[in-house]
Amino acid sequence: MTKKIKFHALDMIPMYIEISAAQLQDSLEQLKNLEACKNKPHVLDNETIDRVVKLYSQQGELLLVALKQCNIWRGQNPTSTQLEDIERIEQFTKKLETTGQQILFLADHYKAYTINRILEKNDAELALDYLFGNLYDPLNRNEEEEENDQEPLGPGSFHDFQIFSNLNEKKIVALYKIKANYSPQKSEFLSKIYQEYAQERRMLSEFHNLVFEGCMENMEAISKELGNFDPLEERIVIYNDSEMNIFYDYATLYRGQNNKRFIIDWLERNPKAVRSSNQKVVQAYTDSRFVLLRIDQNLSNGAIQVIDVITQKPYLLIDKALNASKHEGLFFCCSAMNMGDYIMTTGGGIPIDGRSSGGKAILTLIVNQLNDLKKTAAFTPEIARCVRKVYGFCLRNSALSGMTANVEF
Repeated sequence: MTKKIKFHALDMIPMYIEISAAQLQDSLEQLKNLEACKNKPHVLDNETIDRVVKLYSQQGELLLVALKQCNIWRGQNPTSTQLEDIERIEQFTKKLETTGQQILFLADHYKAYTINRILEKNDAELALDYLFGNLYDPLNRNEEEEENDQEPLGPGSFHDFQIFSNLNEKKIVALYKIKANYSPQKSEFLSKIYQEYAQERRMLSEFHNLVFEGCMENMEAISKELGNFDPLEERIVIYNDSEMNIFYDYATLYRGQNNKRFIIDWLERNPKAVRSSNQKVVQAYTDSRFVLLRIDQNLSNGAIQVIDVITQKPYLLIDKALNASKHEGLFFCCSAMNMGDYIMTTGGGIPIDGRSSGGKAILTLIVNQLNDLKKTAAFTPEIARCVRKVYGFCLRNSALSGMTANVEF
């Protein structure tokens, strides 16, 4: 007889959050432990594998119930706070589903290599398996792979949950208190530099078209670095143009090639890409820096008064689409190009609401790495690692899921 499912009223939301968060943390810890066995599955036994398969197969059925419970709550006129909590439960549940699939994927793979399977074979069978590469060689580990800090197995990682669970509220509040002294701007001046900006943006778009194909030759490797590669479906997870923009930004500006930025190495191999008409913008692009801008005031002609809270320097940003989005009071992380009288973005960026849990998580990632980000050089291994963590986190956690690239200047 099928057990009747009992659904709950809105007052059970806090308990659901606590339970789903604990389940997610346990699942991510389990995934982390299984990943640690990738070069030594012989440390596992059949009993462990069977227990993992049973537990996470059952969990998949319970997750459907949790999502149905959230739908029921949505129909019970929840408050804005309760609605935000329901969304958190849905996010936890969807990550639980992805993590559970990854755990079952690894368990299914490992079951042929457990210590029980090895002990069942005689010496001749073991010798043949070793010669034909059917056994993991514990003496031939890829140490470089073990020591790197790439994100494990795609969207939703143990590291991400740790960030959500350890928000640096104190440093985030301090970002709002940084004072900025802005110079008054006349509308005639803003109109003039907007015209210059629009021309430079067109030149930059044409330049991006030249670079894109060469940059994306290693998309799978790049996505594995950022952690937005799904090993179950064996595909790169990019949902829209906004996500592609920061993926491309990381690939060209923060992924080293021959000990320099990819874009600099590419230009050395393609010098004819630089012409007199685009020389200024290309140079600014190669020199661009990762910034966390606080959006203070919208002006006319697409201008915005911003302060980079990393260096605490005020700037005049020209970006018509961002200006039209009315994001005053929010933050915006991106790569910025210094054009003299103003700055412009390289093309992609992430708006951050410091009041939301997701926004606080992104800001926590950044403020925890401020010392490395303050370095005078635009490109260092430390800065590249910081940007990889920030962009990867945003891609894995759908920070740009509701955005589309705006072609407006």
